[in-house]
Amino acid sequence: MSAIVADPEAPEDRAGPDRSGRASPPPARRPLLGDTARQAALLDVPLSANRRVLVWVAASVIFVLSLVGWYQRSGDVRDVLESAIPTIALVQGKPQCAYPPNIWSAVPPLYPTLTSGVMAATGVGRADAQTVRFAPGTCRVPNSGHAVIPVLPLVVIGAFAWPILAFGAVALLAALGKRHTRWEAAVLLLLACLPPLASALVRYLHPEDIYSVALILVALAAALRSRWLVTGILIGAACCFKQFALLPAVPLLVAAPRSGRLRYCLGGVLAAGSILVPLWLAMGSGMIGVMRGVDATPTFVGSALVGRLGLHAVAITVVARLFPLLGAAAFALWARSRLGDAVVDPGPLVALVAVSLVLRLVFEVSLFSYYFLATAVVLVVLDAALGRVRLETICWIVACSALYPVRFDPLVLVQEAQPVLVQLVVVLPALALAAVPLLRLCATAARRERQGAMVEVASTS
Repeated sequence: MSAIVADPEAPEDRAGPDRSGRASPPPARRPLLGDTARQAALLDVPLSANRRVLVWVAASVIFVLSLVGWYQRSGDVRDVLESAIPTIALVQGKPQCAYPPNIWSAVPPLYPTLTSGVMAATGVGRADAQTVRFAPGTCRVPNSGHAVIPVLPLVVIGAFAWPILAFGAVALLAALGKRHTRWEAAVLLLLACLPPLASALVRYLHPEDIYSVALILVALAAALRSRWLVTGILIGAACCFKQFALLPAVPLLVAAPRSGRLRYCLGGVLAAGSILVPLWLAMGSGMIGVMRGVDATPTFVGSALVGRLGLHAVAITVVARLFPLLGAAAFALWARSRLGDAVVDPGPLVALVAVSLVLRLVFEVSLFSYYFLATAVVLVVLDAALGRVRLETICWIVACSALYPVRFDPLVLVQEAQPVLVQLVVVLPALALAAVPLLRLCATAARRERQGAMVEVASTS
């Protein structure tokens, strides 16, 4: 007798009494964005080369329009000096002045080196850079150089991080087997719309965060292809753009097979050493101080939970910088104990990286809008790895962008009045979005292991 498959849209399947007179349970609600099967039918469709070009153009246009829309002609872009002064020093051929004593900076040297090369090659902002004067002997910048810093050229140069980020996302999609499909369009268009991405350029000038995230995505792609030497090289380079790349470096180390761990570590050390040692010899001890990241952990009372604990000196550095690394390592070790070698599968591995980046937000001293860039990007690609865009991810991006907007918004008053509460409202859901899929995968693996053990016991009895 053939099975009868009921149409879920048919009237007979709706809630109501059955033939025995008892009420039948209502049909399960479908997710608003569609379940995994429906989204797969929509997003797994291949894209032609022409349509892929249109997707890249459309995403780039959206990205540029977001920058234009958020940028203020007054040039009110914060943290400009952090990367501008090292860049200007390199353009003027004075690398020893890259980190002068009266200019505070937490920007590692790789991005200013890249920017100075772009300035020298294209001439964009080079004339303005020549107007900054360094005091002989001490390299101090009179009046901090605010009046002569070329803000707009630096924003324009920083915007070239977008194609690098897009390339990183597409490289990861290729490793997931989703390149040349509508997934590519969905991911690129979502990334182009992210307000934290615009904030890293037109609110706080930190394009180095974008480059670091892009390299993390490519490193993930290499890890999924079991190219652990390449993974280490990319992570080492990402750390030279921004130190938070150490967070995903930890779960990648734990997840790597024994045969790949040595290559992974060797690649990371060689990449970081080949970049930082020559720059240290040229720039001096100031660059080492920046890479240590101690000065990037302020001792004043911050707006986040950790910043209000009253910790100082070594204590605040340990909590804000070491605890996220320990948490990422502990979670990765637990996941590996549950999943074994399957921890390097796409879903678990991307989820581990996402958890590690969210832990930065948990332990930060203060939070700013561009801090959410790495988490937002990795949550989007995590959905691609899981095979379904979650409505919760979209809602989190909207809520995060509203409470930590690129520019002033009435909700900023809420964030300023109750910063810790807002942090909990935003960060805890992000942690859940990253960790819950991995917890479910671990639970499924444990359940299958128990069932296998029961079958084995039954077969031997």
